[in-house]
Amino acid sequence: MASTIRVMQGELDFGVQVKREFLGWESPLLNLLVDWLMIRRDELAEMAVVVPTGQSGRRLREALARSGGVLAPKVMTIGSLSKRTDVSKQIMDLAAWVKVLRKSRPEDFRGLFPKDPLDGASEGFGWALSMGRQLADLRWDLEDCGVSVREAGWKSMESERWEDLSSLDQQVTQQLKKWGQPKTLSELNLGAGVKQVVLAGICELGSVTRSDLKSLSGRDVLVTALVHAPEFLKSRFDEWGCPNDSWCEEEIPMQDWKDKIRVVEDPALAAQYVVRKVGRQSLRPEELGLGLCDRELGISLQRAFGDAGWKLYDPDGKSVEASNVVQFLRLLLEWLKPWRPIKAFRSMLNLVEMEGFLPEGANRYLLVKELDEYLEKRLPESSTDTVGRMPAGHLRSAMEVFLDETRKLEEGSGVRALRGWVARILGRGDREVAKVLVEPLAEVFEVLEGIESKEGSMQVEHAVEYLLEASKGLRVYGDLEGAVLNMEGWLELIYDPAPHVFLVGMHEGAVPESLPENSFLPENFKESIGMPGAKQRYARDSYLMHALWESRASVDVVVCKVNDAGDPKTVSRLLLRTSGQDLAERVKLLFGEAQEKAPNPSAWTRDWKLKILERDNPYRVEDNEKVRTLSPSALRDYLKCPFRFYLKRVLKMERYQAGKMELNAMDFGNVVHEVVETFGRDEEIRESTKAQEIAAYFDAVLDRVLESRYGSEPSLAIRIQVESARERLRALAHKQADQRADGWRIQHVEFSIGERKEGKESLPWQVGGHPVNMVLDRVDRHEVTGQIRILDYKTSAKAKTPMMAHLTKWVEEECRPLLGELLPLATGRGKKLIENRWKDLQLPLYAWFAMEHFKSDEIPEIGYINLPKAVSETEFSLWSGFDEVLLDSAKEWTLGAVKGIEEGRFFEPAELPRAEQEWDEFHLLAMDGIREAFDFQEM
Repeated sequence: MASTIRVMQGELDFGVQVKREFLGWESPLLNLLVDWLMIRRDELAEMAVVVPTGQSGRRLREALARSGGVLAPKVMTIGSLSKRTDVSKQIMDLAAWVKVLRKSRPEDFRGLFPKDPLDGASEGFGWALSMGRQLADLRWDLEDCGVSVREAGWKSMESERWEDLSSLDQQVTQQLKKWGQPKTLSELNLGAGVKQVVLAGICELGSVTRSDLKSLSGRDVLVTALVHAPEFLKSRFDEWGCPNDSWCEEEIPMQDWKDKIRVVEDPALAAQYVVRKVGRQSLRPEELGLGLCDRELGISLQRAFGDAGWKLYDPDGKSVEASNVVQFLRLLLEWLKPWRPIKAFRSMLNLVEMEGFLPEGANRYLLVKELDEYLEKRLPESSTDTVGRMPAGHLRSAMEVFLDETRKLEEGSGVRALRGWVARILGRGDREVAKVLVEPLAEVFEVLEGIESKEGSMQVEHAVEYLLEASKGLRVYGDLEGAVLNMEGWLELIYDPAPHVFLVGMHEGAVPESLPENSFLPENFKESIGMPGAKQRYARDSYLMHALWESRASVDVVVCKVNDAGDPKTVSRLLLRTSGQDLAERVKLLFGEAQEKAPNPSAWTRDWKLKILERDNPYRVEDNEKVRTLSPSALRDYLKCPFRFYLKRVLKMERYQAGKMELNAMDFGNVVHEVVETFGRDEEIRESTKAQEIAAYFDAVLDRVLESRYGSEPSLAIRIQVESARERLRALAHKQADQRADGWRIQHVEFSIGERKEGKESLPWQVGGHPVNMVLDRVDRHEVTGQIRILDYKTSAKAKTPMMAHLTKWVEEECRPLLGELLPLATGRGKKLIENRWKDLQLPLYAWFAMEHFKSDEIPEIGYINLPKAVSETEFSLWSGFDEVLLDSAKEWTLGAVKGIEEGRFFEPAELPRAEQEWDEFHLLAMDGIREAFDFQEM
């Protein structure tokens, strides 16, 4: 059947014969299309076949090859039909919008910008790029349906807004002419020798493309639209074979739907159901079409089919925006900020592309390790402020080289220099990604260099932004090798010839696909200017659903109640396109309870257990020349949990604090400790009884410590924390002055016991024959009585008494190590005796050592100097009542812990109460408990 179409474009009439042919739908479209083409095999060399997607084109080429089509036709997607899609034109358009917006004043366009952007934003590149992106896309959308900005404004109720938009659009057109690009013209990308264009199963065709095709009559090119439907339905298709709005009203027949629709709880169950049903029906891969309607289910499908031995191929590929190359460009954009953020440098070191910018022979992995250690310790923000304070070495050298490379990049021709950088990046990165990016990025560089020739040097960060824009929408496709089945997208299913199809994830928003909201183009306005909208998308998907059910031996539909994150999913309205009793039954099924449920869908379950690595016990004394020393903190870890001690102290596992922005508790304590250590070593100031004098000294030392550790310009977060330290030290100054006035003199600070350390007093000491390392923060002696006391500085947010910090209630269910007799102590208001265990042995160890070292039978005073967040609670907190009974008990538990560690009794994990889990280093590794996370059966 042929229909003559006459349209008006400007003042010219175009007439073209478009031939519609209805292929029926007794079998899949691909089979019918190949038959149709093979009948015309003599015409194939002069034929261009237009298909919906790249995957459709691949299937068609393979099918023609199997059918003996020696001279295959030119196969192209609807998207590649027009030359208007060139990335160079898109970027030049965007750059023109940015240029116009940056020189415009928002107050001159109140219809478009009723409110001013944030202060200075309208003059900035970021705001202009964001707004320009929206307006450039709008312009392209309008041009796709053959409407100019000015013409669209004539039909809008918001006349002032569209007048402003039209004015800016005209300025953009003038800017493009100045740069050498005329107003975008449409042109088909057919190439030479094409005498027939075949639209094969095309369901959407923009107005401009239709006009382009109509213009082919002047070139004696025949246009044929092949429709996958019987001819008696011709009234439901427009002149080009695209489904019209009548499909929105028709019921969708679904034979035996009660056996074909399955409602499951989540994506994992959906995938498992499909695999089970495929197995029951003994379907071979070539008999099965797997339609991935909702992309959120893709990972679950790949996992389930992989477990069954079927590798799935995803024709949709992966966005290059997730590639290392694009990540590097984003990080470069961050790095180009004036202070050269060191976190950006650290992130770039993660990428192999960075190797092109490092000194020859530099080991990227060692640099990452060294930088992580530096970042955790010093918390710098600026590379320029930091590099000069770094110790000489590979890391400093690498950073200096990169800073120098960056300087050269910015001082030269921005775009030309950046081209060299991008060449190095692509040369180091993934080859498949490079293949996809190299041509579009080369086109962008041509555009940007052309703009530079007219406007002067472009800032490097602006050029990077345009490169990132050009990468959007580009995809890289995986290797087909070993794949036995494709996960077809909704629009690709029409070209899948399999007789049995599974539609997985028929959810609203996926099918029909929801269109993003556009404040410039609401649905009713789209309709008034002839732009396709949600209604046309609904008609298209309704037709495709009809065609699938009519052309296949069976169609199964699987829908989920929730996604992997637990967010609810709604079934597609296409599944409700029926009436009467049938509709009622379908609603009951689709909105009722899931037919497939996990035993407990809300419970988190573990898929695997961690293997416990075996290591030689470094604490074993026998036949071990390099026996590892013990410390009070190591003993505390063992008392808390022997297995966590093994993970931390033997396997050296530790939690990496990624993105650390402020001082943690240890950092804060170290800053304060360095100040009070300096105070304690200054023999003059430590004798002072004047609080103000001591406070001034603390202030000065704290400032020096801050600069030496974190530079001259530490972050705001660190400065705030240091001010908290300052307030605590000032409160300590008053308490210290009182203590000195009472006769207490500092005798030792940072008194080191165990292995000798440079610049530290040190002497060996053993407990139960095992060497011990520890440092006494402060040893005081009373100038009158000669009494010794040992003090430890504590900077915890909340002050604790020594007894609270060392003893706690014994709870059998916690499975803590029982290393000695429990202590019945009277606690609480009723003074009821409660059995206690030791949870820390620090201060008793200090007392034990002091009695031996100072050769005294008298137990020294022990306690804390508490510097809590509430400065009113700053105090010298001594352990009153610490006697021989407590000391002997502490010795017993210490010897028990040492013996347990030496004998390697590590593999009985404690069950931490909820209050402790928050502070447990291994909590995130074991959300369901440490016992469940590791495989203890092998030990």
